[in-house]
Amino acid sequence: MKQVVIIFLFLLKLSAISAQVNPDSLQYDRQQHLQPVSFDAEDLIAYKIDKAFNYQEADTAISWWESFKNWLGQIWMSFWQWLFGDFQAGSFVAFLVTYLPYLILLTIVSFAIYLFVKANPGKEFLESREKGKTFLSEEEKIIEKDDINSLINKALAKKNYRLAVRYYYLLILKKLKENKYIDYQYQKTNTDYLAEIQSKNLQQQFYSITHLYEYIWYGDFTVNHNQYKMAEVDFKKIEATLNKTSRNG
Repeated sequence: MKQVVIIFLFLLKLSAISAQVNPDSLQYDRQQHLQPVSFDAEDLIAYKIDKAFNYQEADTAISWWESFKNWLGQIWMSFWQWLFGDFQAGSFVAFLVTYLPYLILLTIVSFAIYLFVKANPGKEFLESREKGKTFLSEEEKIIEKDDINSLINKALAKKNYRLAVRYYYLLILKKLKENKYIDYQYQKTNTDYLAEIQSKNLQQQFYSITHLYEYIWYGDFTVNHNQYKMAEVDFKKIEATLNKTSRNG
């Protein structure tokens, strides 16, 4: 009985399909006088130059950087294939090939940063300093801190007359500073100090010892005892003038 029902349903479905493709149920377009569509040549040109109707694929040129990276990548892959042969995706070797370049780059950058921090001569400026701590040059230290008369006597005792002339000149600068004839700054030149002195007499005396000092010290001129004594006359003269100004003040 079940087989009869199945056969009946099959025949019923087959008749429904035949009814759907019945030629009598199809409709045909029976319109007459159909004409082909024509286009004007100028309209075609307008469409050609319109970017909205440009369906060509854009030419995406590879940059030199991309080419360089691809070249390096090929060399990298060739090295590992030469070392291990063909390897499967997802294996440890594939993981190593993918991430090892980043580990190497990270190591290089970290080492470069370490060297920069280690060897950077300006790192002391980034460190905290003691409050009020200053760093003086040798000349500033002598003028600000040392007993210059004692240094002159020690240089004379060793017969180092050239060094004695240097100390004597620094002594005069110190006295000019203390008497407010000059605003002493290490970066200033002797010409700057000469221009700051308002007294004509003192200015002439300072010019004289400056000429001697620059000739002896910067000219690397060897000075004997007699030559020092001749220079000492001018130094003692301006020192006496400054001492007198200090007493009058």
